[in-house]
Amino acid sequence: FKNARFLFVYFFVTTILLLNSSCKRNDLNLPNYHPFDNSSTVTTTIYGRILNSSGSVVSGAQVLCAGHTTTTDAFGFFMFKNILTPKRATTVHVHANAYFPGSRSFSVKACDCVKADIVLMPMGTPQQFNSTEEADVHFDKLDLHFGKNSIVSKTSGLPYSGIVQVYAHVLDPTDSITRLTMPGALLGLTQDGLEERLLTSYGMFVAELQDLNGNPLQIKPNEQVHFSLTVPSALMSKAPSSVPLWHFDESSTLWQEEGQAQLVSGNYEGDV
Repeated sequence: FKNARFLFVYFFVTTILLLNSSCKRNDLNLPNYHPFDNSSTVTTTIYGRILNSSGSVVSGAQVLCAGHTTTTDAFGFFMFKNILTPKRATTVHVHANAYFPGSRSFSVKACDCVKADIVLMPMGTPQQFNSTEEADVHFDKLDLHFGKNSIVSKTSGLPYSGIVQVYAHVLDPTDSITRLTMPGALLGLTQDGLEERLLTSYGMFVAELQDLNGNPLQIKPNEQVHFSLTVPSALMSKAPSSVPLWHFDESSTLWQEEGQAQLVSGNYEGDV
């Protein structure tokens, strides 16, 4: 919630609670590099389907990759044929009405043909609060605390006074569908930007702020939102007392380390 680095179509913030690990992932077989270098490009073909969390296809979604844009057909299918794209970490971005933006990152080879299915998260029904007052906003397994007069317009940067709509969705890292739903991939850079990590998650959430007309809002610079996120029961026995916080950076398409979260009565709590 700190700044606009998480802006896709609206103010889309993803906060992920991650513990560094050496876990292996099939879609990113990447060793640790110092620093991360994604400058090498190859020509490849990328295709896939865009679905929602119910398994239904999402037609008419806008799909972007390496400066190219297309739209999904009636079957949710898209294809980028023989495009020049980063070799180390290519990212496909998806936008569709009534869904949070989606993305997926993966490594590619020259003359490869890569399948990249993505599952979009529905925005659902928003919670509301008045920006001129402190507010606690509650979702399933997620609580957010907003400070008084902490909201500004994303477009102008001017203070916003009025009703704020909060859309949020919690991703369960123990659910197999999360791999296709979460943005990017579980690849991150440490806070100094020098060390690359493969990561494992103890919880994730996305949130978007709008006014009543659907205009994007964001948190005022130097302000923070306090969150409390329930740890999945299957992970509770091994959940550390403290974990680093990571946010998804749209420009680098990597998760970047920022801050810490503490385990309090079965929930991770922190400020973003």
